[in-house]
Amino acid sequence: MLTFNVHIHCKLRGARYFARNFSTVGPVRSSEIVAQELKRLRECSEKNNIDEVNAIVKSLLGNPDFWIQCYESIRSNPGVQSPGGSSITGKTVTLDGINLDFFQKLSDLLPKGRFQFGPIRRVDIPKKKGRTRQLGIADSRDKIVQKGMAVILETLCEHRFHECSFGYRRGKSTHDALDYIKKKVPSGMWAIEGDISKCFDSFNHKRLVSLVKKKYVSEQVFIDLLYKALKSKIVSINSSFKNKIGTPQGSVVSPILSNIYLHELDCFINESEIMDKFRKGKPARSNHKFVSFLKVSKAELVEAENIKKTKGKLKY
Repeated sequence: MLTFNVHIHCKLRGARYFARNFSTVGPVRSSEIVAQELKRLRECSEKNNIDEVNAIVKSLLGNPDFWIQCYESIRSNPGVQSPGGSSITGKTVTLDGINLDFFQKLSDLLPKGRFQFGPIRRVDIPKKKGRTRQLGIADSRDKIVQKGMAVILETLCEHRFHECSFGYRRGKSTHDALDYIKKKVPSGMWAIEGDISKCFDSFNHKRLVSLVKKKYVSEQVFIDLLYKALKSKIVSINSSFKNKIGTPQGSVVSPILSNIYLHELDCFINESEIMDKFRKGKPARSNHKFVSFLKVSKAELVEAENIKKTKGKLKY
């Protein structure tokens, strides 16, 4: 009777109500169980126990509580309700009216490899000099699956990334990167700035998926799901086509896929023998004329101190 009443409540009040009030197993909440599974997934990945990693990944794909957690984590994000490709091809798919039945069905379809992503709506965002950036917007409910994929990949990959990598990483910002540079290169006087043109748009699907399969997870259901996400149909008002290269900018899973791809570049820079000659250099000799030019005289110090005392507290 209790199970029946819970099911009725879930249908009437939605998945959010279920997640916060009914999703428990004895004294342990389902969110804690999912967190424990993700922790175990990371531990198995660190030990390179690929069989156990595959088993946990497949278990998560078939766990409704995991998908409810993913839904909860994105439901209040800006733009999550932006219409995807279904708004062009048919009825718009949103998060409105989502309930427990959706998550039960999702957790049944995914482990069997029967889930299909909807089309992605392409939007051209204006840039400088008349150029545009192509943004891909998925249907709101597809973003839940993308979020789940991103969570699994982040758990498997984060501990492998180099400490000098800061892009699209949780808890790491531009300021953290600057602090890292100050600590590692205290006497640095210059830096090299580079940019990868159309980075997200140019990833080779086969290369990317082979990296994931070789180094992180080889569960075929997950690999197939990744291929489906990469090869989703792209639609706009005037055209539609299958995505053959790159990952849509705007997809929830794209940032971690970008980091997986570019991690290989980090490994090359940090480990390649070709780069050794750039790491070993002769200590730079100081330029005495430059040092004496920068040296502050006692008279200048006294004058600066007087200015500080007389004008330092004035409000302009």
